[in-house]
Amino acid sequence: MNTANMRDQEILSRQYLDSSKLEIRKNFHKKYGTSSAQYSDWILSKIKFFTGCRVLEVGCGTGSLWENNIELVDSFAELMLTDISAGLPQKLLLQDL
Repeated sequence: MNTANMRDQEILSRQYLDSSKLEIRKNFHKKYGTSSAQYSDWILSKIKFFTGCRVLEVGCGTGSLWENNIELVDSFAELMLTDISAGLPQKLLLQDL
């Protein structure tokens, strides 16, 4: 996708209509990636969380990062997830995970 088109709402709407393109990218990286670490493990190792912190993830996709790390989420005061896609949750509540 041409990055100049990223401001075009119609193109964005088609790109993020549902999670299918996200799943294609995830499967591609899983199949052809060279890292021995899972992406979620790697990204979470780079962030210093503390008990009672408030977390906002913009562009959360399906929210699977948190669903697979629920023990970490239990220590948060608040977790807010959002995504532009009409086909993905606009706001997931902690109890939804």
